[in-house]
Amino acid sequence: MWVLAEKADLLVAFHVACMSHALDRLKASSARDPIVRCARSPALIHDTMIALMVRGVCTKHTKLKFVLAEFNAG
Repeated sequence: MWVLAEKADLLVAFHVACMSHALDRLKASSARDPIVRCARSPALIHDTMIALMVRGVCTKHTKLKFVLAEFNAG
């Protein structure tokens, strides 16, 4: 997927902080107290960026461009 996106010069966009991939314990916490969801949202951008870097995506595909957006802003 990354190779094809790089060859096509595509911008890869991530819609982060929607809690769709959150751990069950975080979903449970946010169900009890909605403030938890807002408090955790900023960390999700870091989780995504770190995963891209640590797993070597940025190193192997230096021409890829990423946009990480949304953050529960609507």
